[in-house]
Amino acid sequence: MKKDLAIMGMHTVTLLEALLPDLLVFDPVIYGSPRSRYTSIGTPSMRQDLHDQHGKVHELTAKLRIRRCLSETEIAEMYSELRSQAVHLDPDALNDLGWMWMTGTHLVCNQTLAEHLLELAAAEGSVEAAFNLAARAYYGRGCPVNVPQAIERYTDIFKHGKVPALRAGAACALARIFATGEMDIEPDPEAAIDWYQCAINLGDKGAVVDQSKLRLDVYSPCQDVASAIYELQAAALAGVSEASYFLADLYGGNVPDMEYPNDPEGHMQRFWRKLGDDQEALAIPMDVFH
Repeated sequence: MKKDLAIMGMHTVTLLEALLPDLLVFDPVIYGSPRSRYTSIGTPSMRQDLHDQHGKVHELTAKLRIRRCLSETEIAEMYSELRSQAVHLDPDALNDLGWMWMTGTHLVCNQTLAEHLLELAAAEGSVEAAFNLAARAYYGRGCPVNVPQAIERYTDIFKHGKVPALRAGAACALARIFATGEMDIEPDPEAAIDWYQCAINLGDKGAVVDQSKLRLDVYSPCQDVASAIYELQAAALAGVSEASYFLADLYGGNVPDMEYPNDPEGHMQRFWRKLGDDQEALAIPMDVFH
């Protein structure tokens, strides 16, 4: 049995060496710019030092080298390193290459190769690859949109994943699906509120804004204005700038189809706007491309 597994592993390595090109041909449209409108889809590998951290996936990965706008030389160097790791079935490298080919960051999109690499990375234990396969099904990157499959994959990540940020990201994705309904999926705002709460509990404090929108919606069966305002204010006072700015817009009457709090003199609008500005000024810049 061990001999058979070893032979299978050798065949996989040989196949990967054949699949992954040695040299890259750079597309001038891609090189040197924020290369793809799909860069927010999925995630590169977070690596072990980020696995125990809480927050939004794109914020935690913002300073990784793979997220930056690299020179042609740097891209080639990074690709060479990832390729040498990937041919030995390193799950992080397999996922990084699959993500780059899926999204068109650094490399010209190749959805067939992306699918092969992400499936292999997921089989080798990469939760990020499982997350990317869920996003691929949801957005239809190189395949037909398949919302039921996306729900199944996101649910599996939430239930069995070990990385808090990825579990929170999966919960938010499920909340968005159920909030509005997708394809044959009926809208279920109560389920969406519950999924947003799961994300909040896992450290995605900004999810309170999306959750509150469902409770403030004048057409929602889950409308609960008092609870929504309370949760937004608590989040804002705890440092969540998204909540501060949303409260400013809410008190200013600038959010359609929402129940507005009473603020005839605009005092609360100005208070929350200033708080948001102060919080943003104190925040550490997290520029993906510089």
